[in-house]
Amino acid sequence: MSSFLLENYVLIYRSAEILAAVAGLVLYKKFKSKAVRLFIWFLVYVQFIEIVGAYPLFLAKTEQFSWLKSIIKNTIFDRNFWFFQVFWTVLSTAIIALYFILVNKNNGIKKGLKIFLTSFLVLSTIILIVDYNALHTNSIFSLEILSLIVILSVTICYFIQLLDSEQILKFYKSLSFYIAIGVFFFWLVTTPLYFFEQYFNANDYAYVHIKNYVYLFSIVFMYLSFAIGFIVSTPEKEIEK
Repeated sequence: MSSFLLENYVLIYRSAEILAAVAGLVLYKKFKSKAVRLFIWFLVYVQFIEIVGAYPLFLAKTEQFSWLKSIIKNTIFDRNFWFFQVFWTVLSTAIIALYFILVNKNNGIKKGLKIFLTSFLVLSTIILIVDYNALHTNSIFSLEILSLIVILSVTICYFIQLLDSEQILKFYKSLSFYIAIGVFFFWLVTTPLYFFEQYFNANDYAYVHIKNYVYLFSIVFMYLSFAIGFIVSTPEKEIEK
């Protein structure tokens, strides 16, 4: 079983990602909320990230682009750390945060989260500029922590709002609940792995396997949560401002 999971690692997690995006697109007309439709297009955006982010592997296997490989050699573009830091760690975090800002019903909290999100984007931009050399070999740890703080903040605000409202009686019908559970679990479980990256050894197969299992199950859980949410949830009233 374990060997099957590792051998089909990419196929399994990509299937979960595609399933969530397809579920959202198929049920697109079911949801009139701007927030939900933004989230559905975010799942399509994830497909863009996965495809374009694999460019190092594509270049390595394609002789026709050897000239391009020569140009980007020994630059931050030689590997895809920069790409995922910008388009996943920063922009995906911002989009998810924006979703929870849009569905939040408390104007005071909504305003506070908007300021928090803006601060995150400004600070992330500064970190990327100042510490861009780190992207030659790895992700920027401080960005990962900032991303985790933002995700935890917006999801916890959602859970508090849910507990303090009548919606708690029918939480299982809310798409936001499934999205919050998915992203909260994924970020909370995977971010701590960055603490161990400095000790990473490609020959330590036990750690490599554990890391792959954690990412695999976290990704599959998150995107299956989204897909299930699209199917079983009841569209909520338009509340965005």
